[in-house]
Amino acid sequence: ELVPHLDKLLACIMHALSDQSSAPKRMSALKALNNCASHCGLVISPYIKYPQLFTILADLVKTESSDVSLEAMRAIGALGAIDPHQYKAASSKGSSAGTSAGGAVATTDKAALSGKKGAKRGKRGRHAGPPPNVMTVLSSDEHRDTLVGDIVTDSYGREFSGEKYYIRVSIEAILNILNDPAETLAHQQAAQSLISMLGPLQTNGAPFLGRIVPAVLRAMEMAPPSQADFYVEKLGRLVCVSRQLIRPYLEPLFELFDSEAPGTERLQSALVGLVEVLAEALSGDLGSHISTVLPFLVSVIDRDTNESRQVTDRTLHALRILSPSLEGYLFLVMPRLVSLLDLTITPINVTESTLGCISSIVTSVNCNSFASRIILKLIQLLQCSPTHQLQTLVIDTLCTLMEQLQDEFTLFMPMISSTMKKR
Repeated sequence: ELVPHLDKLLACIMHALSDQSSAPKRMSALKALNNCASHCGLVISPYIKYPQLFTILADLVKTESSDVSLEAMRAIGALGAIDPHQYKAASSKGSSAGTSAGGAVATTDKAALSGKKGAKRGKRGRHAGPPPNVMTVLSSDEHRDTLVGDIVTDSYGREFSGEKYYIRVSIEAILNILNDPAETLAHQQAAQSLISMLGPLQTNGAPFLGRIVPAVLRAMEMAPPSQADFYVEKLGRLVCVSRQLIRPYLEPLFELFDSEAPGTERLQSALVGLVEVLAEALSGDLGSHISTVLPFLVSVIDRDTNESRQVTDRTLHALRILSPSLEGYLFLVMPRLVSLLDLTITPINVTESTLGCISSIVTSVNCNSFASRIILKLIQLLQCSPTHQLQTLVIDTLCTLMEQLQDEFTLFMPMISSTMKKR
């Protein structure tokens, strides 16, 4: 049953093994790795996907206590060894082409940086680097880059230059911090720096979005619950900066909108703000995710017990943006909005926002099935309206309903006329 989830599980194991702050965490990761290798057939492939794994296990054998060292040796034995013929075949293929690797293979978190052609065999001595890492897949014809210190060079030892190169190096460095569990104290500053960098980059930052979104979400998971609203706000800022470019990477963001999960007022406000920027960036079209977002927004309204109802006011603004997508979901939204038209439980400013939200929805989608409930509540509100501004908003909403209902609105005209005369 675990086989379909081995990639995600292996990523978690690698993060735990890299965490130098917790020996029990590393021990648990080793046991999990050993069990996966023994019972799920997870052999050889971890060395291919994570070339640094063997080095990490070897260091644990040398430096850790006897229990951890023994478990690391068990993991090495369970994972097995890479077939040496694969490496020999790749080496002979490179020799027949008259080229050689010319340097160490640099690997990043998920992909190696591409470089220029390797040095010829006759020049190998002058440009030789460390021997190739046998834990890396060598069957690719692509020529790789060499990492010397923190500077990426091509196979001839010449440094790359240019604006895009420096951007890439900077973003890679910050992503390494965000992905490192031992650097949790620096995660907030790293996330802030990353989002600030993407603003001026505009479309040049698009190639990095596929790694930035998971990195920020991972940092959010490792952070204390009190910091969750900070990361949600940064994700909202990232959506604002990237707009349509971020659409392919939005799937994990919608998992944050859990209508059942409790949250602080600050976190709920930050999540509602994320809905706002998502709706604005995608022009109100959230697709199938609207069925996830709307229950969350309704739950925010139901849970808001603050006298000022500031979170509710912000939620109403989000619903106004989403109003063109509410066709088929009025049964979920409209009863909550009608219940807010009660001055005994709702502040006047929130009531005014509710009227604006209802008007926007009525203009965007067909609300005939809820017309009677809305109009009767508006008449009651008109009767007890304490301000002229609120009366005007109620009448404007009635006019909006009249434009949609056409002849059917005449049924309510006598009641509205009687109320207007009393006022």
